[in-house]
Amino acid sequence: MDGGLRERKKARTRERLVQVALSLFEARGFDEVTVEEIADAAMVSPRTFYRYFGTKEAVLYDGQDDQLALLHDVITSQPPEEPPLAAIRAGVLVLARQAAASAELSLRRARITGSTSSLGEYQRTALAPRWEEALTRAVAERLGVEPATDVRPLLLAGIGLTVMAAVNETFRRDGTADLEGVVLARFADLADLVGEQSIAPGARPATTEPRAGAR
Repeated sequence: MDGGLRERKKARTRERLVQVALSLFEARGFDEVTVEEIADAAMVSPRTFYRYFGTKEAVLYDGQDDQLALLHDVITSQPPEEPPLAAIRAGVLVLARQAAASAELSLRRARITGSTSSLGEYQRTALAPRWEEALTRAVAERLGVEPATDVRPLLLAGIGLTVMAAVNETFRRDGTADLEGVVLARFADLADLVGEQSIAPGARPATTEPRAGAR
């Protein structure tokens, strides 16, 4: 089989597994759906499912590796004169645009997560450490320091993750929210708290509130 055709087939199978899983999670609840049921509905074997996703949680959060790589690249490619928080803001803005471009899929995932208490443990033990590590590493590269001996990258990563959590919660509650506007508003709130220069001069957007109903 031609390599390009093989990759397209794999991509279609992966996408089918994601869409089938989301539909089952929405209809019956995340905890009530098994990997075997997802595989059966997608007309593949459980073994095939596990070739694409190591766990049932992983199918819900598909795309994490790409997002983490994108976040790292955006942060580390910002002009050197930009403060670290401004670089983090740039990365979060790119992710917000990406989420807005696939708003329906992003919202479905957010609402499944928000309605399933058992996913909290997975987020704390599997997802959060990966995002913290990626942000810490990117900020450390910008500062030219080792995160093992300099606590600043970890502190800045924690701030970035807190802003992202606030944005995600707004989006989960109101899928019509202007995500870019919400990101800018939350970073502007942060600038008010810790000082405008910590983000960038003139960082506050013209309007710091999302569209009506997005708060």
